[in-house]
Amino acid sequence: MNKNTQGFALAIFGVLLLAPDVVIMRWISIPHMDVIFWRGIGFIIGFSGLVFYRYKSDFFVVIKKAGWIGVASGLLFALGTYCYTISIQTIGAASTMVIISSAPIFAALINWLFLNQRMHIFSIVAIFFVLTGIVFIAFTDINQFGISSLLALSSAVFMAINFNLAQSKADTDISPGLIWGGIILTVIALFNGVPEVQDKEVDAVLVLINAIFIMPIGFTLLQIAPRFINATQTSVCLLLEPLVGPLIVFLMLGEKPGGNTFIGCAIIFVAVIYYIYNESIQHKKAYIKEMDAPFL
Repeated sequence: MNKNTQGFALAIFGVLLLAPDVVIMRWISIPHMDVIFWRGIGFIIGFSGLVFYRYKSDFFVVIKKAGWIGVASGLLFALGTYCYTISIQTIGAASTMVIISSAPIFAALINWLFLNQRMHIFSIVAIFFVLTGIVFIAFTDINQFGISSLLALSSAVFMAINFNLAQSKADTDISPGLIWGGIILTVIALFNGVPEVQDKEVDAVLVLINAIFIMPIGFTLLQIAPRFINATQTSVCLLLEPLVGPLIVFLMLGEKPGGNTFIGCAIIFVAVIYYIYNESIQHKKAYIKEMDAPFL
């Protein structure tokens, strides 16, 4: 498996692990700050366990090696999670996903401005059609704009910056810094006091389990992916979530997607496949060119 394929595989598998979170957020009925608290605790446990599994006795070494870049990554992750959670509980899952789908645009812009990464025409075409597909899915759900919409947009920006940060430090694994994200989320939630779990035990446990076992693996894979592919490519893979989300909602909640959803899913699927195919072609050409270059 070459470097490019490995990067896409990590990003896509990470997205698939995160996709069920939309359904969980639909199930639970606990306040936003309580969700933040339990997610923060879960992320501390989950990311710590994952780092320990990967690095064993070098646990503290790799956290220290990630340095302030790791802390910055954790902060961006915490801010993005906070904005995402409150947005999805106020304007709904579909609307939030539409707005967050702008992440590739910000990632490409940051990549171009600060990392001098050229953006191919097929990247622009793919992003345009993926956004078109997502709008088809959530068109009837977008009926209000305000602070929650700005929070969703902020989540997309934080995500894009984080991916570019990981790409800029491709020689260092900064994913252990996500532990700081869990700590920051917990501290933020504690300003609202320790949440009561009476009559909400099932919801709290569900959020906690998801934050300990599933989401840390998904986010870690997405954080590692930019070491193999660029930040724009990683964020484009995130756009598969609106394709997987409606299917999971249908299978678990019995909510049959409407006609617009089917059209949107088809557009997203074709656009993402088109994008990955063209990226693979570009990578292959670059590899051949490198191999054919005269040895000096």
